[in-house]
Amino acid sequence: MGSTSSLDDVLAVLERVPFLGGLKRDAGALRRVVYLRRVPRIVVLAPRGAGKTHALNTLLDRPALPLDAPLSHGAWIGVDAAGAKVDWLELDPLDAGTPAALRRAFDERAVDVLLFLAGPTHVEAGLGDILDGVRRAIETLTPKERPKLLAALSRADLVGTRGRPFDDSQRITIDLLRQRLERQLAEAGVIAADVFALSSESADPEEPPYGARELSEAILAAMPDEAMIECARALPFAREGRERVAQRVVQASGTLAVTVAVTPIPLSDMALIAPLQAMMVTAVAYISGRPWDLRTAGEWIAGLGLVGGAGFGLRWSAQQLVKLVPGAGSIVSASIAGAGTTALGKSAMAYFLGVPGNTPALPR
Repeated sequence: MGSTSSLDDVLAVLERVPFLGGLKRDAGALRRVVYLRRVPRIVVLAPRGAGKTHALNTLLDRPALPLDAPLSHGAWIGVDAAGAKVDWLELDPLDAGTPAALRRAFDERAVDVLLFLAGPTHVEAGLGDILDGVRRAIETLTPKERPKLLAALSRADLVGTRGRPFDDSQRITIDLLRQRLERQLAEAGVIAADVFALSSESADPEEPPYGARELSEAILAAMPDEAMIECARALPFAREGRERVAQRVVQASGTLAVTVAVTPIPLSDMALIAPLQAMMVTAVAYISGRPWDLRTAGEWIAGLGLVGGAGFGLRWSAQQLVKLVPGAGSIVSASIAGAGTTALGKSAMAYFLGVPGNTPALPR
């Protein structure tokens, strides 16, 4: 985790400047997203045979947990699969001890998402007792404690005929069964924010596993600030969510760069802006799956090339020189600092995330 010194220095500047409530909120958000980041915490409520491990491995796009190993139900599992990190806890709704176990889990740590999984055979047989167990477990939580509940028809590739997977007929059958799951949840009084279908198989060699993108996006969207970066890093199929988290870091960094550059003393702001920009670039790289270190930032700088590096140097020189102009010099300098930081952030997003429409914005 990066040092908090540069952001602490920026916050110290903000405390001395009046009428900057919005900027202080940006600084607070950046602190939560970047410096206070933690792994996402997901509790899975699912009967045995629902494909819980299949689901986790599919979402992380790697064999995070062995399929044939018995897991300890009711105990947190700290998953770290080649940098994809998540705290994962499995509970069986048919187990009489599940309500107490869920209560203990929330007492131990804040939970970000509740995920309910049911396989095709469960949905076809009816989920009466299973959903009764889910409802009893959730009722142990106060309304303020309850995180978003997402549901999914797991092992969707087992639906219908297995021939060629996910042809039109199978897609229709999968969606009908997903709708049936949605109705059963509603009839049992279990309110899910959304219901998905998920498979470890892909409908197309060029596409993610069936339903993985949609469920990944929903999980990431439900995360609090502190868990956003680690969740975005762990879920490679949440492409739009990754871009959204990276854009939030870039936007907040650009806003803070403007604030720091308002100070009228030449050269005084580079001690703050340079570490802020380095943090921003390494955060974007980290979201893409790269290590959080200076080598990663160096890779991006090399990608900018000579023109980009020279342009950045000229922009910084102009920012310092305009401060010598009486009156409006600091305002112009702040505009350059904000635009430059944002351009560097977009360049990092294009390089590390391949964001369409965000081609490297090299400083002029």
